[in-house]
Amino acid sequence: MQSLALNIQSCTKDLGSWNEVNIKELRAEISRKHEELKLATSMIQTGSFHSRASARRSRNVIKYLFDSKGLWKKEDGDVSEIITQYFKDMFCYSVLFSTDMKRVFDCIQLLVSLERAAFLRKKRSSSPTPTAHPDLYVTVDATEEAIRSNSFEFSCLCSSEEEDDEEDGGQQS
Repeated sequence: MQSLALNIQSCTKDLGSWNEVNIKELRAEISRKHEELKLATSMIQTGSFHSRASARRSRNVIKYLFDSKGLWKKEDGDVSEIITQYFKDMFCYSVLFSTDMKRVFDCIQLLVSLERAAFLRKKRSSSPTPTAHPDLYVTVDATEEAIRSNSFEFSCLCSSEEEDDEEDGGQQS
């Protein structure tokens, strides 16, 4: 009977060691198969998503637009002209500097005193800049006139306030 007990004990040890080795291998294989399946599924889902997105993109096209008279336009040239005119109207200077914009500008506090403005006008009128760069030269009077007449164009003042201070020897006006 003792030999039967020893055989059972030996069999139990052998099954335990076989179990450790094989179960670890099986768990590792299950984990690998799970990762492969997850990767394959995500690839299918990604491919499906991209194919649906491409299909939506091909249907997401502007074919017709209303013009300013309320008529449908479908020719490529007409549609592009409507879009161009829309952006021209949106960023038009006369729209930006309408009477509403004048009211907005009237509410803004002046940062340059009247004395400083007079000094800047005098300084600009004696500058060689108008002949050297007439397109870049803007006087204060010209800017005020452009705002009053709603025909303001983007321009550049040729020197900054620091340069003016250096030119007049650092004197404060």
